[in-house]
Amino acid sequence: MKKEIKLVEAEKSRQKVFEHFQGDKLIKDRTELKECVMESALMMTKQISDARSGVSVDEDGNRIKPIDLNLNTALEQFYGLKDEKASDGKIEVSKSDKLLQAMGIYKNSMTLHDVAKALKTDISSVSQLEQSLINHGTNVLGFDGPRGTDSVPNDFRFLISELILDPIRTNYLHTAMHMNWIAGTRQVDKLDGIIMPQIRKSNALARRIGEGSAIPIGTTKFGQKSVNLYKIGVGMELTEELILQSALSDMTIFMQDFSSQFALGSDNEALTVLLNGEQSDMSESAPEIGVDNTTTGIDRPDMIRVATRMNRLGLGPNYFITTEAQSTKNIVESGTTGNYVTPITFMRDQAEVGVQNQSVFNLAANKSIFLNSARALLKLQFGSLRAEQLRDPETQSLRLFLTYRQGFVIVKRDARVVVNGGTIYNATAGQTGAFPTYMDIDSEINTTKFN
Repeated sequence: MKKEIKLVEAEKSRQKVFEHFQGDKLIKDRTELKECVMESALMMTKQISDARSGVSVDEDGNRIKPIDLNLNTALEQFYGLKDEKASDGKIEVSKSDKLLQAMGIYKNSMTLHDVAKALKTDISSVSQLEQSLINHGTNVLGFDGPRGTDSVPNDFRFLISELILDPIRTNYLHTAMHMNWIAGTRQVDKLDGIIMPQIRKSNALARRIGEGSAIPIGTTKFGQKSVNLYKIGVGMELTEELILQSALSDMTIFMQDFSSQFALGSDNEALTVLLNGEQSDMSESAPEIGVDNTTTGIDRPDMIRVATRMNRLGLGPNYFITTEAQSTKNIVESGTTGNYVTPITFMRDQAEVGVQNQSVFNLAANKSIFLNSARALLKLQFGSLRAEQLRDPETQSLRLFLTYRQGFVIVKRDARVVVNGGTIYNATAGQTGAFPTYMDIDSEINTTKFN
């Protein structure tokens, strides 16, 4: 193949491959299919790189913010590829498998070294693979060229690195518990000084207005707060045996272990923000209330109290984040009286308070969180998964790390409530163990009479 591929030629090849995979116009010659896939795949990898780097532009020439585009989504958009599934719903042939097989690459029988050779690239040592992974996130391969560029380098190192990193990225999204706790993920274009709205409750309720009467004014206050992102990462140890002797499918399973480490680290960061907020002055920390009996800890009446208050504020909880001990107690025992209940009974109790889902995590003893996942927490992310060489804080030596740049921010402070089983509940708003004054809905109703 040529040193560079013209984008016009790559687009023609992409169209042929698209029609082939859709069954509209099959390419019967396997050599022709392979050439068309390889030419167009270079164009696809450029588009993935541009999307993640934030250098893509729309039809009007406006720059698009970075997005964490994964390989499967790109394959579906670029080629119209779909996973082939068995009758039980399990994937038999994935999108990426279809693409690789058209290029003569078979994950179950070829090593990473074999794949690199098939794509006219040499990756036979740890140092070569590490450098390829590092370059993958820094556009060293020349994909970040001027917007007017009409060609793309004939270099498949980006795709090879993507085959390693994409399983980590995809499995991370499937295994991370915090993905169920957030309202969504917002891509940002900088790491520091991100300005977010700080929503404060209205200072007056709506009420009936008589003809010619003065209109009471209520305002929802929008302040501002600054949020910074941070880097979260996990060290990665590669071996030449992994490169030269392990099938690519086995290597994929190995890489998925890293996603579990990312997931746990990110879940812990999300939980920290849910508890303490993201502001250093604790101005966005969670409201924390007590229970009726600290001997028995969190019981059903305590749960109903919190869920009822949140529902009255229009912030009904749909998630209950708790400890392993509390989760077990909820299912098999009511308090310490030995009155056992069935899981079905507990499910009915959950339905009564509107909580349909539960996450078990490493919370402090005696604490649980009632969460409205659509209103409480937002995830901020800069760019995509990257490999980079950093100094190990334990050994002080340079080593390969996989990193994300992310952060979490509170949207509405009262969209989550912490119940502390070690503190007595207080009915007086604003006191220790009581609801804060900004959740005192009865006080608001009593001071705004409907005459």
